[in-house]
Amino acid sequence: MTTVTTTSPIITTSTTTLITTSTVTTTETLTSTTTVTAPAQTVTVTVTQILAQKPTLNASQRYAVLFSGKQFFVLPQCNITSNPYGPENLGVYGLLNCIAITYGALAIVVKFYLPPSGSGVILGFSSLIQDSEPPSAYTPLLYVSSNGSLLIFGDYASGPSGSYQCKITMPIKPGWHTVIAEEYYSNGIYRLMLNIDGNTGYRTVPYGYVPQLFGLNGPYPLSLIGVGYTAWWPYTPGGWFFFTGYIEYIALYGTVLNSTQVSKVLNDDLPTSGLIALYLAGNYNQTTGIWYEPINGLNATAYGAPLKVTAPG
Repeated sequence: MTTVTTTSPIITTSTTTLITTSTVTTTETLTSTTTVTAPAQTVTVTVTQILAQKPTLNASQRYAVLFSGKQFFVLPQCNITSNPYGPENLGVYGLLNCIAITYGALAIVVKFYLPPSGSGVILGFSSLIQDSEPPSAYTPLLYVSSNGSLLIFGDYASGPSGSYQCKITMPIKPGWHTVIAEEYYSNGIYRLMLNIDGNTGYRTVPYGYVPQLFGLNGPYPLSLIGVGYTAWWPYTPGGWFFFTGYIEYIALYGTVLNSTQVSKVLNDDLPTSGLIALYLAGNYNQTTGIWYEPINGLNATAYGAPLKVTAPG
C-alpha cells in the first residue's frame, strides 16, 4: 500500500484560523464553525470492493455529491522537506502537490455530471483561502468554463524567458463525463495530458520551466475540490470560482496511467497500481462533513453549505 504522511489542514479566513488535528471541522460559512470528533478508521478493502458499494452505475440513475456553487472540500496536507523540482520550495502542501512532488506525477480521474448550467473549478490549489484578499499564488488545475462549453486543465509555469499558463482546452457538453488529467516530469520536461471520454489532448512545458504543481512559488497548503482562484485564467469570472455540478468519484494516482489502464478507467474499472486516494460519493458523510477516503485514510473536509449525495437530474 502506498502512503502519504499528512498533517492537518489550515484555512485562514478574514476572522478565523481553523486547524484540525484529531477533530473534524465543518462550517456553514468560512467564519462559522462546528467541531465534531472524527471516528477512527481501519480499512483493508480493495478498490473492487469499494466500487461495488455504489448504489447503481446505470447512466440514468448515478449517485454523486452535489455541488451547488456554495461549498468545497479541503484535502489533507503533508510536509515537504525535500523537493527535487525546487529545493527552496519546501513546507506544508496540500495533497495534489504532495503527490506530484513525492512521485513525480499526478494522475486525476474524475467521474462527474455537468448540468446545462454547470461550470467552475473541480480541482485546484492555493496558498490560502481568505475573504478579504486573493491568495499570493494559486492554480485552478481542472475547471469548466463560465459558459459550460470548455474543460481546461492547466498549470502556471516559470522559466528562463518568463512565466506563462500551460493548458489544454477541450470542448465539453452537459451530461456524464469521465476525465483523466495527468501532469508529470519526464526526461527533464513537464508534460500535461487531458482525456475526456476517450478524446485526448497534450501539452509540454518548455525545457527549463517549472510548474506550480511541483512547487514553483510554493508552498501551497490548500488542495481544493469544488473551488479555485481564477484571476487571469481564461473563460472564468476571476476570483473564487465554485463548481456547479455533481461528482461521483475522484481518484488520485502517483503515476502516469498506461493505455490499458486508461481503457479500464473509461469503463468504470479503476486500476489499483499507483492509487493514492479515492473519493467516492457513497463515502461522503453529510452529518460530519467528511468525505472518507478508504485507501490511505486521506479524508477530505467539507466547508460551506451542506452537500448532498443525490441522483443528478
